Parts: sequence; structure tokens; C-alpha cells
Amino acid sequence: MEFETEEDKIGRKEFVDKITSCVNHLAQDKNICIAIDGEWGSGKSFVMGKLYERLNKNDSYLVVRYDAWECSFYDEPLFAIFSSILDCAKEKLHSLPGGKSGLKAVGKEFGKETLVELSKKPGKLGNLATFLKEFLKYIGIYKNGATIDTIDEKSKEFRSYQSYLKEVQNVLNEYTAFEDYQGKQNKLIVLVDELDRCLPDMQLKILERLHHLFDVKNCAVICAINARRVAENMQATYGVDGYEYLRKFFDLTYRLEISSSGYLKNLLGDFSNTLAKTRNLSRDDRAYIDFAFACLQYGNQKVLDKVDNREISRYYSCLLEICNRFGWERVTPPYAFFIIVGLFLRKEVSKTFLNDDEIKRNYKNEHGEYFNYLQKYLSVTGAILMEKMHLHSMLYKGGNTPAFIYDFNEIVHYSIEGVQSDSVNAEDCNELRQLIILYGGEQRNA
Repeated sequence: MEFETEEDKIGRKEFVDKITSCVNHLAQDKNICIAIDGEWGSGKSFVMGKLYERLNKNDSYLVVRYDAWECSFYDEPLFAIFSSILDCAKEKLHSLPGGKSGLKAVGKEFGKETLVELSKKPGKLGNLATFLKEFLKYIGIYKNGATIDTIDEKSKEFRSYQSYLKEVQNVLNEYTAFEDYQGKQNKLIVLVDELDRCLPDMQLKILERLHHLFDVKNCAVICAINARRVAENMQATYGVDGYEYLRKFFDLTYRLEISSSGYLKNLLGDFSNTLAKTRNLSRDDRAYIDFAFACLQYGNQKVLDKVDNREISRYYSCLLEICNRFGWERVTPPYAFFIIVGLFLRKEVSKTFLNDDEIKRNYKNEHGEYFNYLQKYLSVTGAILMEKMHLHSMLYKGGNTPAFIYDFNEIVHYSIEGVQSDSVNAEDCNELRQLIILYGGEQRNA
């Protein structure tokens, strides 16, 4: 799926374009190692997925996805990397013109004899089959890709680990040296994700093994990494300057900044469009959703600065689940405002928000006005929002309180009072409160 669709809510198209361009313009017989540096939840895995989609469309590229965390059960990460290369090469063999039919004609799904026959074919198919046939010799996989020898067992056939590694590098170089009739050379691209989740000693070991791929021509290694965390782990575990090590390892580093505010704004735009499919939304109706986002963005508590994109994604999934269970046709604009802000407060600000005892403690003041939860938890007032949103008028209720703030506090109290009003009813309020508590996390007292 391309970025021009609605999937890229995190705004990473330009980022992926830059890295793709670096790979496409890699000088002949050169190699490069690129770091995608970002904190946890900044969208590194999303970018890696998009890079795979983009790069894998090129028939001259063998794009390998290596999940360091999933493969951490290997004692020797080099074999995990090689096994990932093997899996992706087999996949590519099936996808090349004549690959699937060639396997079928030989009469075997995958095996040594099959590769011998396919290696006789011309062009990319024969080249890839030849590579696989030779590559299998060095990683100990001989029968349907099922048996993997340990490096200790395999090393008996070589003078040393270094000679073993050199043999594998030669095979990889033979593959990347291939040129098609248009003069395009093969490229080996290794996408490394989830390195941050591995233990510190394994992180360093994986990086060192990947460094060995630098001796492979036309190769690009792209690592999604939390540089700060890895550098700190190296400092604590080995007493070395982790940042200096990473600077020597990576040729280029691209920094992924966390933009949770922009991400949430895009998601709520989708929310508004989804809601519009079940009811006609006027401009004032949509304003409820805009003001819900503004409450989270402009409050003095800066709540959006304290969450990352991964948490925003989880929050939004819960938001949709609440609307699914409540029924989209029942979600009025005041209810939409209440769900958006209320769920965020429960998940990210206060685990006691909407608990019975807290609502009963905070009722009406001496002027008969409802307790203002948005001011308490977000330090946001109607005046702040009107100024930030460049609006000078809004439907007011209860004196100088904008309608959306008044409705929010009214819904909170009606959820346990059991009374009605023109815009909300007690049963709806209570049901929404229970759903927010359910999807907002554990219930506990302060």
C-alpha cells in the first residue's frame, strides 16, 4: 500500500524516500550501513515495513527482513542472519518469472536437486538458484530448509571462523556481481529491526556480525535502532563509549523524531470521517472533535508530549473499540468529545478518572456549576482553546463555559446521577463511562 493512501498517519513518506534514494544510488561494488535512530514508539517498525514494500518491488534487490528479537534464540546471530537471507531468497525465487513453474516442473517444492535444475536457467532465475545452491552448503541446511547445524559443528570443515565467513562472503559477492541485460547489478539489502529489545551483549554481537557484511559488494544494511539506549547499554556493560562505537559502525544516521501530536490529529481526522458515515455532521458537530484534540494539545499539562506514537496507536484502537461496542449510530458529537478526551485521561493521565468515589467527591460548587475535570487534569480552559483555535464565538452553556466543556462535565456526573437533559441521557453516560474504564486500564483508587 502506497503512502498516498490514508495509511501513513505518522508522516514518514519523505523519510522513506530519502533512504530508498540512498540505496538506489549506491555506487557500484560499494556497501553502506544506515541507522534509523528513534526512541521507542517513534515508528521505526512502520518505516522498516514501508522500506521493505518499496525496495522489494525491484527485481534486482534481494531484500532481507531480520527481526533481531524473534531470532534471539540463536546463540550465534550470524546463523540467524544467514537463515533470514535464505528464507527471503527462497521467497524471491518463487516470485521471479518461471520460478514457481520451474519448481513445479522439477517435481519438488525445494531441495538441492531442484536448485541444480533451476541454476541452469538463464537470467535472474538461474543466478538466484545458483546462489541458493551454493549458499546452502555453508549454513548447514540440506533438506527442505529444516536442519541448521551449529557454528561449532560446521566450523570443523573450515580452518577457522574467519575462513568460514570468507567463504560465505564470496558466495554473496558472486550473487551481487550479477548483471542483467540492462546492466543492473543485484543488491543485497538487510533490514534489521527490534535490535533494542535484545539483551546488551546480544546487541553488540549482532552489530559485529552485521559489520561482516561490509565486505559484501552492493550491500546495504539498514538498522532500526534506539541509539541512546544501545550506547548506554554498551557503556554500562563494557565500559566503552557507545556513541563512538555507533559512529564508526554507521555511515549515515537518520533521526526519527516522535510526532505524537501530528499522528493523533491525523487519526482523529479519520475518526471524524468514520463518524460522518453514520450521521450528517455539521461544521459545529466536527468542531467537537477538533476541540477534543485541542484539549489534549494545548493544555498546560502537555499530555501529548508524554506519550509516543505506539501508545497513541493503542489508544486509538481502544477508541474505535468503544465506539464499536457502544454503536457508531449512537455517538453524538458531545459523546464523541467525551470518549476522545475521557479515554485519554483514563489511559494516560489518571487511573482514577471516572471512578464512582472520585465523581461523588467532585460534584457542583456553590454556584451550581459542575466540577471542571478538563481544568483539573489538563489545565485547559475555554479561553485558552478559543484563543489557540482562533475562534471568538461558540455555543455557550452554564454562563461562560463553552458547550463542549459543559457537556463533558455534565456527562461525567450524569453517568452516576441517573438524570436526563436535552443532549444526553443517564443510561448512555453510564455505559460510556464503563466502556472507558474497561478500555482505559485498571481501576484503582489514588
